[in-house]
Amino acid sequence: VRRYLMDEFPTMPSNYRGTIQQSFKNMVNPFKDQSGVLYKHFSEGVSDQVCPEKCYKDGAVIIVDFPTATYDAAGAIIQNVYRMIWQKVLMNRNAKYPDQDGYNNRPVFLWMDECSKMVTPSDGDFFSKCRQQRVACVLLNQTLRSYYAKMQGVNGSKYETESFLDNLLIHVVHQVDAGTAEWAANLIGKDEVETTSSSFQAEDGRFSSSTRDQLKYICPPAIFLNLKRGGPKNELKTEAVIILNNPLNNGRRFAKVIFDQ
Repeated sequence: VRRYLMDEFPTMPSNYRGTIQQSFKNMVNPFKDQSGVLYKHFSEGVSDQVCPEKCYKDGAVIIVDFPTATYDAAGAIIQNVYRMIWQKVLMNRNAKYPDQDGYNNRPVFLWMDECSKMVTPSDGDFFSKCRQQRVACVLLNQTLRSYYAKMQGVNGSKYETESFLDNLLIHVVHQVDAGTAEWAANLIGKDEVETTSSSFQAEDGRFSSSTRDQLKYICPPAIFLNLKRGGPKNELKTEAVIILNNPLNNGRRFAKVIFDQ
């Protein structure tokens, strides 16, 4: 930091320095504004009641009630700061070795509604390892596009999003848009299907046919586009396709299910 501020920063063009300064001010000002929610909750000590350890030691459920619809960017910052602290604590607890100090393997969960507003490319690493620490994660979101808008990793938003989603072992897909439907269909995969084509030659009145193997979706995108969305017209029933990492007894990795509203 010292080398950057003393050597690199002063040699930058003035317009670059101005942009960096303004970006830094925008980032720290919410913490300095004494009338703001960030100053109120991050300028002093934290209550023991919201320590992450309470979840696995006492079975506590901690609700971070700062919705972005009410608190805008400040709400997202609060939720992300607390969530990352929580994740670090859970990843560092001893949930594997009963003969070592601090052993505690109580299952805990992380529940994130409208999660595309909060996830980051680095979250994939936590979701790939959290099962070893007895952490179950439930993420709810509307469309794949909202992930693309949020994920701005070095390899591009599409790669970062798909890499992140690959670390989630169970996907419950309700009626979605065309792009999300295609992603879900590709997640299940394709299979070779034997197709037959026929032709008629008018000159001599002969029919001919040929067969070939063709890759087709096991569960086509149209299935996801036409799932029932509940409501009175569907007798308060909503449909979904559950996609699993491991196959069921019938050899398939997905199943169409119905939920009561």
